[in-house]
Amino acid sequence: MKREDKVLKHIQAKNIEARLAPYESLNDAAENTGDDGYDKGSTEIWYMHPRFFRDGIAGVQWLKKRNKMPDPKRLKKTHVLLGKISERNPNVIFKMMQGDNWSPDGEAKAFILKKGVRHTSMSVGDIVKVGGKVLIIDTIGFEEID
Repeated sequence: MKREDKVLKHIQAKNIEARLAPYESLNDAAENTGDDGYDKGSTEIWYMHPRFFRDGIAGVQWLKKRNKMPDPKRLKKTHVLLGKISERNPNVIFKMMQGDNWSPDGEAKAFILKKGVRHTSMSVGDIVKVGGKVLIIDTIGFEEID
């Protein structure tokens, strides 16, 4: 193997290692995926605490019926702020936040666990806060909570 080929192979291996490096923030997904929607911004991504997951995953009607809707002024009681991104369209965000998209090779696993949550893919019960709106993901679409 020629020296140039060895150098190129080494550089490619280093690039793969860097791409697969564990995330330290949600914004690290921008470099890994090439999607600038993960860049720092004002849209907040809130994932459910494990202790709220069983209730949250049941959907908005179930939460309302049992008076368990999250309080948008006290989200830390039921949710964890995963990070802030630049994308503002909730439907696009939902797709972006599926594990296969933002953590295809498990790059977010340690980050997720460090944050105290257990799910990588955005789910029913998680929250997107965009502008002044707090949107909870329901079984179909989003519902604004106030």
